Amino acid sequence: IVVIVSILFAGLTFVYSKFFKVDTYTSSSKLYVNSAVSTGNDVTTGDNIIVARYMLDNYKIILKSEKFLNMVVTDLANNEAYKEYRDITADLNASKINAMLSISHYEDSEVFSISITSVDPELACVISKAIHNNAVDNIGKIVPSAKVFALSSIQDPIEPEAYKAVAKNSNHEFRNTLLAFLIGTVLSVVAIWVFSFFDVVIRDKKNLADNIDVPILGVIPRHDLQTITKGENKNA
Repeated sequence: IVVIVSILFAGLTFVYSKFFKVDTYTSSSKLYVNSAVSTGNDVTTGDNIIVARYMLDNYKIILKSEKFLNMVVTDLANNEAYKEYRDITADLNASKINAMLSISHYEDSEVFSISITSVDPELACVISKAIHNNAVDNIGKIVPSAKVFALSSIQDPIEPEAYKAVAKNSNHEFRNTLLAFLIGTVLSVVAIWVFSFFDVVIRDKKNLADNIDVPILGVIPRHDLQTITKGENKNA
């Protein structure tokens, strides 16, 4: 049972991951908190770096906030730079963009990445560019302290017109199949253990001896009285 259930889980997951899972595409950019801006020159002190890394956590929250994402939606709707993409951005709102947005921080640095994942690579590029540009140019409009530590770009997102260069994300067929096999194994083992634990039927002589502390004189075989062989007297 364990083997059958595990193989079934793994097989169904592989088929889904390989043939039915919708392909997605991700457009990313990298930004860093420019701590040198606060001094008015190119010198960055240790205190500035510490504060900049603290601000980085705040920026991650700000960039996923409804206020900032509504700014991005407005920019997509009114900026002439995105005019040719209005047909794919017309129904966007802050919550839809937030569902596609992920922000990750590079440990022990002031650098973080912004990623947009969508089933449409062109849409991913358009949104990524709009978020990136608004983060660099307009973050100070959201929080005044952001004017002290500005965001600077170290990797621009792919331009929307070059969206065909965005590679399809991996569906992780092998990883998902292995994980499903392990889940199937655990679930089947647990189910069998639970069933055995609550099963009160005595099935053999050893099982009887283990549960009842009395001498066993003999065992009467179990017969199905409803099964009547051909030619047998039904009234017997």
